[in-house]
Amino acid sequence: MKKFIFIYLILSTLIFAQGKMIFQDIPQNHWAYKAVENLVDEGVIPQDAYLFRGNSPVTRYEFAYDLSKALNKVNMEKANRGDLVILESLVYEFSQELNKIGFDAETFNGKIENIQNDIELLKKGISENQSSINELTERLKKLEEKVGD
Repeated sequence: MKKFIFIYLILSTLIFAQGKMIFQDIPQNHWAYKAVENLVDEGVIPQDAYLFRGNSPVTRYEFAYDLSKALNKVNMEKANRGDLVILESLVYEFSQELNKIGFDAETFNGKIENIQNDIELLKKGISENQSSINELTERLKKLEEKVGD
């Protein structure tokens, strides 16, 4: 009976723990914990072990693979403004590493600015369309009143 209770406790702990990120070498108060947790939750980086090994160097292959997964995710989900802010802060944080592999932060920042400008133009267009719709609705009401007379 003791074995059964012990096995039950172990299994229930494992099942409960699968909902949480459980890297043993990143405490929850670590500055990178939320970023790592977010990348694991989003499927950009796998959690296939209990160690993250945050101080280990990353090969260019690994970096390219994970960056490609992140960019594919952004393309598939069309990032919102919050995602762009996070990505921008990551680029800033890792700018030295990105520059070593030939990443151009100025081009990236230019693309972000263009996307933000596009968002503003779209908002303006929506506002103008809403004004036109309101105007047409009023004209339609006046026409219906005239026809009803």
